Amino acid sequence: QTLYPAWTHNPVALLSLCLISQAYEHASELVLQFAAIEIDLSFLLQLDKLVQLFETPIFTHVRLHLLEPEQHPFLLKALWGILMLLPQSPAFQLLKKRIEAVPELGMFRLSLGIKASAHHSNVHIEFKSLLRTYQAVQRKHSSRLLQQAQSRRQKVP
Repeated sequence: QTLYPAWTHNPVALLSLCLISQAYEHASELVLQFAAIEIDLSFLLQLDKLVQLFETPIFTHVRLHLLEPEQHPFLLKALWGILMLLPQSPAFQLLKKRIEAVPELGMFRLSLGIKASAHHSNVHIEFKSLLRTYQAVQRKHSSRLLQQAQSRRQKVP
């Protein structure tokens, strides 16, 4: 909760923080929020890098959670969301193959709505408040970019 406001300036970095900290439900909500921001080449390159990092040892615990999709459905939702944002590229193919490796029995149980006992942490984090912080920071970035574009137009003869 302390680091969150500083990370809201970079949506992909914030998403990686959520994945590493196993805040999968919030990660899936963030991915849906990406529709409200401008998805430019820089953003796509950062997503590409995140997919590559997902294959590194630091994300091993997250990848292992894919073995239990019924316990971590929001992880799958976040990964599918990232996949939908990526253009057809090597990163897209890499993530698609990773998602396809999810055990079919777990996916079947998930589709039936059968859930195993979920792991709950004793730490309580107000994700709705954090999401509002993220949205406020992104609105500030958007308005700043708009102001910069308008000032550039005014300077052009």
